[in-house]
Amino acid sequence: MAKEGDLPKSVVVVLVVLTIVITLLGTWSVMQEVRRIKEVPPGQNPVQTGRISISVRNPQTTQVTGKISVQVKRR
Repeated sequence: MAKEGDLPKSVVVVLVVLTIVITLLGTWSVMQEVRRIKEVPPGQNPVQTGRISISVRNPQTTQVTGKISVQVKRR
């Protein structure tokens, strides 16, 4: 016998099915996003920034400016 305030079984079943569908869709969308992030578009290299310091011994001038590019390759 159903007590006052109890939900019918059909409502509980619909809520459980809806919860499962939303969970599956959420998981699928997150997995697609992760897969997209790991892929690098063709013709583009992944770029990261960092800091490099250089010590110059016995400099010829008092001020030097310049630009340096470093490419790190995996062995």
